[in-house]
Amino acid sequence: RSRNANRQLREADERYRINQAVLDSMAANIAVIDREGNITAVNDAWKRFAYENDGAAVADSVGVNYLHVCSDAPASRNGGSAALNGIQAVLNGTRHNFELEYPCHSPSEKRWFLMSVTPLLGGRGGAVVTHTDITARKQIEDALHESEERLKLAMEAGAIGTFEWDIRTNAVVWTERSKPVFARPS
Repeated sequence: RSRNANRQLREADERYRINQAVLDSMAANIAVIDREGNITAVNDAWKRFAYENDGAAVADSVGVNYLHVCSDAPASRNGGSAALNGIQAVLNGTRHNFELEYPCHSPSEKRWFLMSVTPLLGGRGGAVVTHTDITARKQIEDALHESEERLKLAMEAGAIGTFEWDIRTNAVVWTERSKPVFARPS
């Protein structure tokens, strides 16, 4: 009987190490939460982020209730209430998944993350919460927006317009300023 128990214990330990290795191989900050929102596992990226952002005390946050963390955050800061509602909806089964983009700026840099919450399969319930750094994408979006604004101002200052031609459909969209240039009725 004890041999069987020892074998089962070794197998469970091996499954745990494999599961943790999979989590630690992921670049996103990952936490696994149970049905009540308690963190049951985190990966190395989660711990590293906490250490690098003055959160060494909670780096290994197993046992912390993630829902309480979200509810304690001011509603206007980083979408705390939206995160709380989304995570609860996934845990309750009223949503299949939840995503939220949010800023997480530090004094030295501006950063953005994408939180993704998916149900934990396998009958135990709970969810997997990932935070992926999307700062590079947001910086590109901001640069594109600024460039579009400068182009718009330059076009207004120069009193010029544009048109777009979809060759597949032969549809042309004219701005009001471009119509007189091409003798188009306004």
